[in-house]
Amino acid sequence: MGIVVPIAELARVLHRRDAVWRSVVVLKAYFDESGTHGGSLITAIGGWIGTEQTWSELEQKWLAILTEYADKGVRYFHMAEALAQEGQFCRVDKPSIDYIITQCTKLIGESKVIPLFCAVVNEHWERVVHDPVFLARFPKPINLCFENLLHTILDWSRDHANSELVVPMFAVHTEFTPQLAEIGHLYTANERTKKILGSLAFDFPERVIPLQVADFLAHQIGWQTKALAYNPLVGGAGTRALHWATGGQFVHGNWFDADGLCLTVKKYCEKGVI
Repeated sequence: MGIVVPIAELARVLHRRDAVWRSVVVLKAYFDESGTHGGSLITAIGGWIGTEQTWSELEQKWLAILTEYADKGVRYFHMAEALAQEGQFCRVDKPSIDYIITQCTKLIGESKVIPLFCAVVNEHWERVVHDPVFLARFPKPINLCFENLLHTILDWSRDHANSELVVPMFAVHTEFTPQLAEIGHLYTANERTKKILGSLAFDFPERVIPLQVADFLAHQIGWQTKALAYNPLVGGAGTRALHWATGGQFVHGNWFDADGLCLTVKKYCEKGVI
């Protein structure tokens, strides 16, 4: 299965000694540097927050599911590869793929990790976001996603974790390296991050199981947002699929279509907040 970094060890390195909650979120590659490369429709961030104990328990069970298929070449979970039966899943038959995803879904539902997200419909952004004041603060959809995610984390931490700082970890996807620099810039450019986030970290999903769990959510967030924006008649199916992917949990966050973007731009220009 390759080298796996135990989440307990990772969490102790990244968080303050007295921290109770540990978070891992993923920047999912539904976009390139501009957010629209190759017809990409959605910019999305999806991830989870959990305590060290919760992550440790989930990690062991997650690894056990995948180990059953190590002889077929499966080293770690990657939703796109699994659904397409490509890459490390090319030798895994469809019933086994369904079994892996079902077991991972069940495990997520039984755990106490908290899902959160933000998503923007890229085409709608290009169509309605033109205000220079707004664009000076949020030049790309990823900027809005990051800021909105900060609000979501702040609200959740205040209501459920005594406003404890949350340490974000983003997945490294080598084909999307420019995004890592963008996330680093967003982290340092926003003064509010000091009040909400702890140290910023990056790692490879094959080494950090919670990043695989985050991939599970981010993939579905992109699918859900696309369904709601471009095919409202099947939007309910998207909602059911998201419900399935999170084990029925409420997902904290927002998605922005044209109407939502117009309201957000108006609010920011009038009040200076989103």
